[in-house]
Formats: sequence, C-alpha cells, structure tokens
Amino acid sequence: MPSPRILFVSGFNPTSKARDLAYEFEKYGPLIRCDIPAPRHNSPNATPYAFIEFQDSRDADDAYHELHDRRVDGYRISLQVKIPFNLISCFRTP
Repeated sequence: MPSPRILFVSGFNPTSKARDLAYEFEKYGPLIRCDIPAPRHNSPNATPYAFIEFQDSRDADDAYHELHDRRVDGYRISLQVKIPFNLISCFRTP
C-alpha cells in the first residue's frame, strides 16, 4: 500500500507564491507539484492553503516532521498529511 506523498499546508504568509513554498519544501526532496489554489471569494480575510506533492513519501514524512508548526517567513505553518481516497476506502467496513 503506497504511503501519502501530499501535504496540506496552511498558515503561511498570504503574499507567498507557490515558488516561495516550493523553495522551503524542496529541501526535503524532489517535488511533483506545489499548488496554492485561488481563493473562492475575493475576501481579504481568506486563509490561503497549499498542496505540496513529493516524489517520495519518505521526503513528505521528513518535511512534515521538520516543518509542522514551524515559522516560515514569520508565519507559523501547519501541515497535514493528505491521505489518498483509495487508502481511505481500504479501511472502511462494509
């Protein structure tokens, strides 16, 4: 069963660009993508979030343990492991 390679990131500087976050995360291994979705509403209070996908789940794990609840660019970031849907369905009971 494959391990999760995607991290959900929140709490970072609202002016950060994907390349800024990628710079922080690629220290732990090669990335497949770093996406910051556009806010659904044009609200100045919208909380930005991102998805960081690593090529290797071990690198995602290392980044999680090193960066979760740490300060990046003056903001304390929060990380969550994104579990693929096919892994979730493995644990459902009939």
